[in-house]
Amino acid sequence: MNYNFEIEKIFEIIERNLFTYPGKEKLKNIREFEDIEKIDEEFSKIEEIKRIKEEGEIYFEFPDLSNFEKELLKEKIFLPSELFKFLNFFKGIEKIKKEIDKSEFLKERF
Repeated sequence: MNYNFEIEKIFEIIERNLFTYPGKEKLKNIREFEDIEKIDEEFSKIEEIKRIKEEGEIYFEFPDLSNFEKELLKEKIFLPSELFKFLNFFKGIEKIKKEIDKSEFLKERF
């Protein structure tokens, strides 16, 4: 049996909802699974994400720090805009921690 899920359309919808460059790059590298155990493992992750969302959505847009190691560490001098990215990153981490602390379910997993 051959199913046509129009996977390209699904990927387009997912990409519109991704906020980080690494997330978009990871989406480009997705390949189909051939091992049923791997498929089951991935579905378990989806169920976990659904439960987390039901507990309380954690949203925070991560700044793109993908070039940090190769570019910024060479220079060892940071522009204010680069430092601002770090500030936003750490503020986001703090926001996530507060959300996790509010939920027993999330505390167990993180």
